[in-house]
Amino acid sequence: MRVLAELFAVAGVLGVGAGALAAPAVLIDADPNTDGIQTEIEVQPEVPVAIDIRISGIDAAPENGLHAFELDLTFDKDLLETPALKAGDFLGETITKVCSAPSDPPGVVCVRYVRSGSEGAIGSGTVATVTFRATKRGRAALSLEEVILSRPFGVEILEVETQGASIAVPEPGGARLTFAALMSLFALARQRRSAGLRFVRPGRVGARFSPFSFVRGLRRAI
Repeated sequence: MRVLAELFAVAGVLGVGAGALAAPAVLIDADPNTDGIQTEIEVQPEVPVAIDIRISGIDAAPENGLHAFELDLTFDKDLLETPALKAGDFLGETITKVCSAPSDPPGVVCVRYVRSGSEGAIGSGTVATVTFRATKRGRAALSLEEVILSRPFGVEILEVETQGASIAVPEPGGARLTFAALMSLFALARQRRSAGLRFVRPGRVGARFSPFSFVRGLRRAI
């Protein structure tokens, strides 16, 4: 009983009681320039795009705040490249990046930050900003893996929610419209053919219908 009482006393000093442990969330904001957390953004090829890694729910006293932060940000290396990592302002200016590997593996951004001092950060904010460059058209998923948050004295926060995002590089609008228009024309051509209709050019009676002659006639009509 005495040992149990001592353990509860230590937990009370560190502020790790059941009521003190919040359930923070680590989120990717795909568009920091838009209010709220955006889970998707569309960009053009070769244009840099910066996403924020944000944290919320650290609602405790400074001695029980966030002191260390680590995770792996995974991305599609076939669609995105040259990620650049920059520390956010949530943990303060005096922080140190610690990463076990000399270089990140392909498709992974290693994020490791430790706050100086004995007190942690509280509230919500940006812990890191990662800048990518889209190289191909498609949709690249961003996910958070191996997320570990720690309070001062190395006390790990066990319950952490995460949310990923995506970066999309759409097809050119003109190409989509052209393809859709051609599909509509061919669909109309098939309907006319199945109905036994013929496209008659001026000066030609009884000419058989073909999609190409239909397109040429449509162009003349326009």
